[in-house]
Amino acid sequence: MYPNLENILRPIGHKEGRTVKLAILMTLLVGGLGISFVKRGMTWENDRRAFLMLGALAALYLAAIPLGRLRTWRTLQKLCSRFSAAQLQRIELECTEATPIRGVVVTSRVLAGEMTLLPIAEIVWIHEQNTVQKAGVATINELIVVDKERKQHRLMLSVKAGPFRQADAEAVREIVTRLRKHSPGIFFGNDKELTRRFRTDFAGMVAHVEQRAAEMSER
Repeated sequence: MYPNLENILRPIGHKEGRTVKLAILMTLLVGGLGISFVKRGMTWENDRRAFLMLGALAALYLAAIPLGRLRTWRTLQKLCSRFSAAQLQRIELECTEATPIRGVVVTSRVLAGEMTLLPIAEIVWIHEQNTVQKAGVATINELIVVDKERKQHRLMLSVKAGPFRQADAEAVREIVTRLRKHSPGIFFGNDKELTRRFRTDFAGMVAHVEQRAAEMSER
């Protein structure tokens, strides 16, 4: 019903066309292994275990596709449940017109990204985080969004090959700039002072965001 919004919220692996491509790749892989078994002279009578393992692998993958999509669909329904139909229609229209930044969309009402849909009015603090995978294979650049309930939401901006890599500073600044147009009191950064305030005076941070929002609405 809301195709543009749902496509923004879906995990990367569930984007349009990705599942089909993975299914084709898996079919080719299993088919290739089957042909390889036959060429090696393997038969059902003598190598039943190998063929059963191959069949089980294919069955598990085929079962995982609908189960994964079902789980994603339930999560999307939960994310959208806090909004009315009229609000979702407006969000859908704005998502159609908005330009994504590293897969993240900012409308007049929400921040939308992979498995994340937050009212801008609920956002208190945003900061970057770089996570290096084991052995330094890649660096994951994420935007951490803290809401008024102290819950943290992760928005992946990019995955770069190699050990520590800085996030795209320009993209992050643009996301924050767009958010502050609608909620100027949002905190940004990951310095020691903000971390201390988050731990000891989070209520004060929330009050600051709400006060700035109220001041903007009075203009």
